[in-house]
Amino acid sequence: MGYQLYYAPGTESFAVHWMLVELGVEFTTHPVDFAADAQHSADYLRLNRSGRVPTLVVDGVPRHESAALLMLLAERHPSAGLAPAAGAPGRAAWLESTVYLANNLAPAMRDWFYAAAGNRLAASGTLYNPPARPAVVRHRVRSGRLDRLAQSVKIISSMIHHLLLPFLLLASTVAVAAQEVDILSLFAAAAAEHRVGLAAKTRAVDGRPALAGEIIVTLIKGEGVETRSKPAEAGDLVVRNRCPESGNEEYLVKANRVGDRYGAPTGAADAGGWREYAPKGVEMRYFTLATTEGPWNFTAPWGEAMVAKPGDAIVQDPKNPKDTYRIATAAFRCTYAVTRHPA
Repeated sequence: MGYQLYYAPGTESFAVHWMLVELGVEFTTHPVDFAADAQHSADYLRLNRSGRVPTLVVDGVPRHESAALLMLLAERHPSAGLAPAAGAPGRAAWLESTVYLANNLAPAMRDWFYAAAGNRLAASGTLYNPPARPAVVRHRVRSGRLDRLAQSVKIISSMIHHLLLPFLLLASTVAVAAQEVDILSLFAAAAAEHRVGLAAKTRAVDGRPALAGEIIVTLIKGEGVETRSKPAEAGDLVVRNRCPESGNEEYLVKANRVGDRYGAPTGAADAGGWREYAPKGVEMRYFTLATTEGPWNFTAPWGEAMVAKPGDAIVQDPKNPKDTYRIATAAFRCTYAVTRHPA
C-alpha cells in the first residue's frame, strides 16, 4: 500500500510532498482545509492529535513531524541517495544537524504560520483554537549556544546537500541560462518549418474539487516546481496526472475549462475526494523542442511563468492560439497520443 499524505498549501508539508515525488513512490494526497478548520476536526485529530500538517500514513500508521518524515523516507528508500547511509561518515552529524535545525528554527516558523492562520480565521468570524505555544516567540541567544548557532551554516549545507541540492542546482542552471521568448512567435516559427503536429490527451486522470483559496504547486519529478497556481475559486478542479514518470503531478483547471477538457467523473470518490475523469481527447497542436533549443522563459496563458526545456512539448489550442504552454517531456509521452505527426 502506498503512502498517504495529509497536507495544506504553504506549510512544511510541501517538503514531504516534494520528496515523495522525487522518490517516485506510490502515494495519495489528502488536502486539509485550514479555512474550514479541518485540522481540528475529529477525523483529522484521530490522525494527528496536534492538529497540524503534515501527516504521512506509513504502512497504515500515521506519522508526523516534517524533519522526521524526510529522514524516514530517505532511510526507507536508500537507493535514492537523499541521506548518508547508516554507518557512513557524516551520518551522525547529519542526524544531529537535522534535528537541531528542526528544533531551533522550525518552531518559530510554525508559530508564525499557525498564528497567522488563526488571525485569518478570526477575521472571517471562524472559530479557531490557537496552539498552546505563544503566537509570537522571541528567541534570545545565550553565550553558551553561540557555538551551536555558528554551526547553522553547516547544518543548512548538510540538509541542502542531501535533500535539495540536485534540484536547486537544476533550477539555478535553468534560471541563469534561460532566455525570455515570445511563445506565440516561437510556435509560429515552428509551424512555418513544418514541425507542428496534432496530439490529444487520452490517459484518464484523477480530479477533486479545489478548496477555496487553495494554491496548487505543480511538481515535476527530477525538476521540482513547474508552476504555482493562483488561489482556487469555486468550481475549479485539481487534476492529478496518472504518470509515475513525471511524478503524478497535480495542477489546477479553472471552472470554465473543466467541461471543455474532461467528461463527467466516474465512480465514487476515494477518501481524498479524488474521482476518475476521462479527457475528451481534444486535439492540440504541438511541436517538440530539439536538444539544442531552450531553456526559454515565457508566460503561460493563465499568467504563470514557465520554463521550456529541450525535449519538452509546446502545445497550443487550435481554437485559441493564445492558449499555448509547455508540457514536460515525460508528461507528454505519458498522457498524450500523437494523432498526426509533423509533416
